[in-house]
Amino acid sequence: MEYRISRTQFVSLMIYLQLATGILAMPATIGQFTVQDGWIVPGGFLVGTFVMGVIVIWFERTFPNQTWIQGLMTAFGVWGGRLAGGWVLIWFYVFTIGIFREVDDFIVGTILPNTPLYITSFLLTLPVALGVYWGIETIGRTAEFINILALISVPLVMAVSLRNADFSQLRPVLADGLTPVLRGSLVPMTFAFEFIIALQLVPYSAKPQSLGKLILYIGLFVTFFGLVNEVVTISVLGAGVHYLNFPILDVIRSIRIGANIERLDTIYVMGLVAAMTLKLSVLTFTGLSAVKEVFGFASLQHISWSGAAALWAGSTYLLPDNVYVRDFILFVAPVLFAMTCLGLPIAAIITRILRNSRVGSL
Repeated sequence: MEYRISRTQFVSLMIYLQLATGILAMPATIGQFTVQDGWIVPGGFLVGTFVMGVIVIWFERTFPNQTWIQGLMTAFGVWGGRLAGGWVLIWFYVFTIGIFREVDDFIVGTILPNTPLYITSFLLTLPVALGVYWGIETIGRTAEFINILALISVPLVMAVSLRNADFSQLRPVLADGLTPVLRGSLVPMTFAFEFIIALQLVPYSAKPQSLGKLILYIGLFVTFFGLVNEVVTISVLGAGVHYLNFPILDVIRSIRIGANIERLDTIYVMGLVAAMTLKLSVLTFTGLSAVKEVFGFASLQHISWSGAAALWAGSTYLLPDNVYVRDFILFVAPVLFAMTCLGLPIAAIITRILRNSRVGSL
């Protein structure tokens, strides 16, 4: 019998799934479109969350107790479902190696500048592979442990950062119009589509029927956090957000209290790497569970190490640099995510409904 994660563990994993990327890359990405109005952009994430929450609820009602891949096979047949599942596997792989590369570049750029990328990537892959091998229970309990540290440190650091804030840098509101805000909102909305992987956790969830509603609540929390995060970042750094790769790191580096308390960026780096490791573990676990269902493997443990090795190789050798990754996020990811996370589930649901109505009319 598979271990079933609790609601608390599921919520924790989904929060880290979004916040890890939101803290690492989102301020810099939003800064490419707008600076002083960047605090409005997290509203796009809320819209994407609402869409995904509705799709997850609808999918679970159409395919009760089935995963994303199982639902595709039910809707399109075994071979049609496997073909659609193959596209999902490509999406999982491309998306996950991009996140791996983002973390690798962050580690090399901040704490290990003289270490070859393939070594830092290998060291990051090890805990991810172990988490997948030991199961979702291990990943969920690790998230619960990190929650305690995050609840203490994150509000404290944000409050201390406000000592250097200049809220006049948030004005005037919409001075450049609404277009930069809408363009910037597309990326957070795209990453909200990551919630679709919750469907792969259906067999491991204590109450799979409630996953869609939980996603809506999580989206509200993450949106609020993103709003506060953007306000603090913009008010401390101002126009510098546009030119920095890791703006929040510079916000943390600006903190100085008295003569002894400074350089809190070390704690920030450790916490962020832990959160990103959790995100990568969840992505790898759900991705390999999709591989297991598409190809009919007996156990996830049989492919945990080889799957992690494939991700290590892809993140190290298939992506030239972080500029390539950022261009992918800005210009390719919205279309790829929309096709995969919106198009496939909706097509499966409509196909299933049409088949049922046809059978009922006979």
